[in-house]
Amino acid sequence: MTKFYEHYEIIFDSKTGENVKVTNYFQAEGSPNMSFPKAEENMDYARMIEGVNADPPTNTIEEIDDTPE
Repeated sequence: MTKFYEHYEIIFDSKTGENVKVTNYFQAEGSPNMSFPKAEENMDYARMIEGVNADPPTNTIEEIDDTPE
């Protein structure tokens, strides 16, 4: 099973007045120099999601909060 990390930040949306989660990028475990965006047309993203949705799943996603303090 491959683990992916979703790096995100919580930002304030001035239009809605609420905090929202914004994904910056995904990164495969053990591949610190490779990252890819959350984009349906990106093949790395598509393969990651395919593995997450497989039965049984072959990929997992762990969230990493990169919000500045």
